[in-house]
Amino acid sequence: MLTDILAVVGGFVVWSVLWLGGSRLVLGLFPGAVKADGSVAHPGALAALLVFAALISAAAGYVVPLVSDGANLPLILGGLLLVVGIFFQSQSWKLLPLWYHLIFLALLIPATLWGAGLGG
Repeated sequence: MLTDILAVVGGFVVWSVLWLGGSRLVLGLFPGAVKADGSVAHPGALAALLVFAALISAAAGYVVPLVSDGANLPLILGGLLLVVGIFFQSQSWKLLPLWYHLIFLALLIPATLWGAGLGG
């Protein structure tokens, strides 16, 4: 039970750390993509963020079977990422286009499960 909790928490921490540091690096590749009000409309920057989000979701999922072999743990992690993602996406709803929010959220669970499959 403790290893199951550690697996999910570990995956969540991996995702969070990579997102907080990496998203700034990704946006740095597109000068001027972030407007003064914090909005982003540059399609290349948004697409790069989506690819990055999918990759780090896979990395987070990859961690889970390395820590515990609980069958549903990757899905639990994906669900946790989705719930937290909905909260944070709602905070930036007016700063990013609707298509970005929807694709970002739609990728979280499948990418996490894909990464778990690679790790298991």
